[in-house]
Parts: sequence; structure tokens; C-alpha cells
Amino acid sequence: MREYEFHPLANVFPLMEGDEFEALVDDIKKNGQRELIVVFEDKILDGRNRYRACLAADVEPTFAPYLGDDALAFVVSANLRRRHLNESQRSIVAGRLAKLKDGQRQVGQLAEVPTQGEAATMLNVGERSVRRAREVLDHGAPELAQAVERGEVSVSAAAQVSSLPEDEQREVVAGGDEVAAKKAKELRKKRQAASRKGAEIKRRKEEERQRKQEAAARERQREREAIEVKMRGLASKLIGLDRDLARALYEAVEVGWTSLYQFCDALGEGLGLKKPDDEPEANDDEPEADGNGAATASYETGSQTWDEVA
Repeated sequence: MREYEFHPLANVFPLMEGDEFEALVDDIKKNGQRELIVVFEDKILDGRNRYRACLAADVEPTFAPYLGDDALAFVVSANLRRRHLNESQRSIVAGRLAKLKDGQRQVGQLAEVPTQGEAATMLNVGERSVRRAREVLDHGAPELAQAVERGEVSVSAAAQVSSLPEDEQREVVAGGDEVAAKKAKELRKKRQAASRKGAEIKRRKEEERQRKQEAAARERQREREAIEVKMRGLASKLIGLDRDLARALYEAVEVGWTSLYQFCDALGEGLGLKKPDDEPEANDDEPEADGNGAATASYETGSQTWDEVA
């Protein structure tokens, strides 16, 4: 007799094991196979447990092709109708469905596998439960996911336990749901404490950053105030020495940065602090020369304008 593989869509649901499966074998021995095994893409889409039970009962299985256009919906509907799965078990199924989407590029029916949200709706569970199921499937030991599939451990407890090393996960699984729930509670408390500590550290760092910014701002303000006091003293001294010179200096500086640079250069040369060949190259902002080759600049201060010919 030919052996059939199971379709990936069918494999998202757990197989029957233990007493439940033995009861199915006994029923098929007594009453035969009463429901056909559905085949799609040359694999068993629905009826894996009946197929296995037929082989165990030494009964020739009978098959029928899948003729619909939505294999995924068919599998979900058929399994939910026949089997009594709790919320955690349905969450694992939804997690497996959504996990198919993260594998290699799929074609055909598998191109339509759902997202986590869609899988949650199909299996009538919360999207948060599906995320927990994915944690179990992605990080948990195989025995942990199997315990959830059998209904022995809740998916919420399993998600917490999945962060432990695999050998510790197996020890928890061996203790059943009560041990798993207790361990999950311990882990949850530790994470909450770590989260609070991290938040406190982050808050302190932010306060320290703000204190440094405020201190730097105060220092800059003190520097500006010191410069202002110094400039006011210098201006007062210059006015006391020569008001005309002070006014000329004010009007020259008031024109703009270019004139201020030129004034500083000239003052530096006059004081012997700067050589003529140290001057920067001429640019378009420099005053234009008059017909005699002398530089002419026009300065405007308030309502007065005066010209200076160098």
C-alpha cells in the first residue's frame, strides 16, 4: 500500500496521541473508516489521524481528492468542527499558520497563508496569544510546544518559560501546568523588576543630561554677560578719551562684518601687529576705488551719511 505524506497546512494542527488515538483505532477496527481521507497536492490535507488509525487497525484507507478553492479554510473548519481545542491549543495552531509565511517563498495554496492577525481571527483567539505562541515555537524546546498542543501547559506560561535554557524548559514541562505557571510567575516578576530598574536608570541618565545642558547654558550666559560688561567698560573709556574717535569707530563697525575686518586689519598694521602681506585676498565685499585709486566707503548711521576717502 502506498504511503502518503501530510500536507503542510494539515500539520499546523497537532496529531492525536495516547488514549484519544487508541480510541479512534478501536472504533475503526469495529466500524471501519466512516469518513474519507482528503488528498490535496498528492498529500493528505485532512484525515491524518484516520490514516494513521487505519494503518494501526490494518484497515485499507479510502481517499477522496480535495475539490475546493480554499484549502486553508477547509482545514481550519474541519479541525475546529471535530476537535475540542482550548484557547492555548488554538493559539499554537494560529502561530504555526503565521509561521509558514516567514519561511521560504511559497507558491500555490501556501502563498495565501495568513498573517498573525488573520490567523488569530481564523482560530478565534487574541493576536497577543498568537504572538506568545510564536515565542514558544521560535524559542521554546520542542517538548514545550508539544505540551501546549496537548493542552498540558498554557501558552502564556509557555511563552515565559521559553526564555529559559532548553534543559530547564524540559524540567518545567515534566512538572505539568502547575509547575509551568509557577515558573512563569517567577520569570514575569523578574522581568518586571528588571524593566523598572532599566526605566529608573534611563530616567537618571536623562536628568543628568538635562543638568549638564542647563549648566552649559548658564556658563554661556555668564560668558556673554562678562563680555558685555567688558565691552561697555571699553566703550565708556573710549568715549571719555575722544568722542569723535569713538563715533567714527561706532559708525565703521555698524556697517557690517566686512568693514569690521578691514578696520581690524588696518588697526593691526598701525600697531605693528599685522603685516600688509597678511591681508586676505580682495573680494566683492571690499569698497570700490575712486578715480584716483583711493578706496571710498559710504557709511550710514541713523539719518546721517558720511563718506571717507582713504
